[in-house]
Amino acid sequence: MLYKAVILLSAAICCRAQSLDPAFKKAPVDDWFAQGKSAGINWSVQIAKPQLSVFQRLTATIHVEVDGRELEKRLSSGGEMVVFVQIEDGVGRPYQNHEALDLRKMQEGVRSSNISVDMNAFVLPGSYNIRTAIYFTATHEHAVKSDSVRVSPFSGDPLPEMWRNLPPVEFLTSAEPPESWYLPGETGRRYLPAASEKAVRADVIFNLSPSERLSGSGRTLSRNLGTLLPALKTISDIDLGNGVMNIEMLDLARQKVAFHQEEVHKLDWARLTSGLTESNPAVIDVKSLENRQANAGFFVSEVSRVAQQPAPAHAVIILSAPVEFESGQNIQPITTSAPPGLHIYYIRYRIAVRPKLASPAFDPYGAMGRRRVGMGGRPGGYPPGGSNRVLVDQLESTIKPLSPRLFDVDSPEAFRKALAAIIQDIGRM
Repeated sequence: MLYKAVILLSAAICCRAQSLDPAFKKAPVDDWFAQGKSAGINWSVQIAKPQLSVFQRLTATIHVEVDGRELEKRLSSGGEMVVFVQIEDGVGRPYQNHEALDLRKMQEGVRSSNISVDMNAFVLPGSYNIRTAIYFTATHEHAVKSDSVRVSPFSGDPLPEMWRNLPPVEFLTSAEPPESWYLPGETGRRYLPAASEKAVRADVIFNLSPSERLSGSGRTLSRNLGTLLPALKTISDIDLGNGVMNIEMLDLARQKVAFHQEEVHKLDWARLTSGLTESNPAVIDVKSLENRQANAGFFVSEVSRVAQQPAPAHAVIILSAPVEFESGQNIQPITTSAPPGLHIYYIRYRIAVRPKLASPAFDPYGAMGRRRVGMGGRPGGYPPGGSNRVLVDQLESTIKPLSPRLFDVDSPEAFRKALAAIIQDIGRM
């Protein structure tokens, strides 16, 4: 019987702000690193090239793999196998994390597959020394490995100063949605100044409802929110100087504003979570189903209301996945004209629909792309050949009379370019 995954780590989950891990004091890990001596254990460490995540931060993955035969011969001893990872930045400051696997929960026959553990961390461009150790608590055997890594900024970055106030390394620790879609414990804010000579009013309209033809799929719902909520969080970090930002979340299925916050300096995560819970797209009441022919009209009325708010310089940012309504909807475009000073931006995030894998890996295009710790894990993303079909979008036509600037994005890199263009445009108002 194969040993199933005992730990589930997500590449976009919760963050551990402190740099030192108390678990390092429970074993002489520093001595092991200094001595560099290891027991004869068959294991390997691979460090994947950092990728830009949906949180607009580079994510590095340290992949540790242990030969199953090494664990099988230690099962009778019990105890744990502990993986320690220490990352030292360019000035020698250490950042630490660990994961422990209970050998008593493993099944006989574990030798048929290797055991893998992944550590994920946000990193900044720079040079790092990465030290990894494994330790069997019952037999007191240990092994260490050291690597040097250079993280380069990606070419042509439209927002090269975004990370200036963030720590060099921030480990990610496991959590479940919705926290894994937002990272409420993340350290610092992204540096996104968009100061204009005028007092700009920015209204962000976030549509949490997926395309009605896909609303029954829990996996689609998770990928939808796991991509769009990180994008909303990034947008909320825009600093308008003497301007103000307001954010509202629309529940098209129930035709209501599920969340609204004015003069946002930091998103109210507690209230936003409450709005998400009340507007669970996977659970629709009978009344909402009966009135769904008015869903498109509700979106149009909300955009119209927000667009008519008086301001000398007004930016409205719409963030949504493509939406295809069920047949029978009365889809009419907005009838109000754009007032002077209004700029409409539509960020249409085409979220990839990818095949379900037996052991899904970290997917930089969606916060719900997960990497399992268990048998036979390998670093890497989704294999080629995944479905990325074009989805119909009926929202665009409804706001066309307002002449929106459309950004079709399908990756963190494309979203970053769209964000840079909007910030530059606001700065010129």
